[in-house]
Amino acid sequence: MLKLIPAAKKLEIKAGKLAKKAISFDKAGLDPRLVKALCKLPTAEDGTKLSVTLTGEAGEGYTLDVAENAIFISAGNPQGAFYAVQTLRQLFALEKVPCLQLEDQPDFSYRG
Repeated sequence: MLKLIPAAKKLEIKAGKLAKKAISFDKAGLDPRLVKALCKLPTAEDGTKLSVTLTGEAGEGYTLDVAENAIFISAGNPQGAFYAVQTLRQLFALEKVPCLQLEDQPDFSYRG
């Protein structure tokens, strides 16, 4: 069982592990704060391809999909994507990153 803070609303662990615990991503079009957060993860030119999709929806909800050779973040806005990166940072602290599908959103529309 993964212990993430905060606990995810929906978490499905899948078979397999992330092959490379380093990422590569395209900075073009990404919010600078999101790029800064992503750069706190291990990066490499041949790292696991990470893609970020912003849907334009309201709120800070996000989905995070980790496959053996790719990572996908989908969020309504840059803030939601930022929180997905924070979750990914927790996963990268593990010895081996499990393949998973995770969905999360805050309980309230404001942060205390």
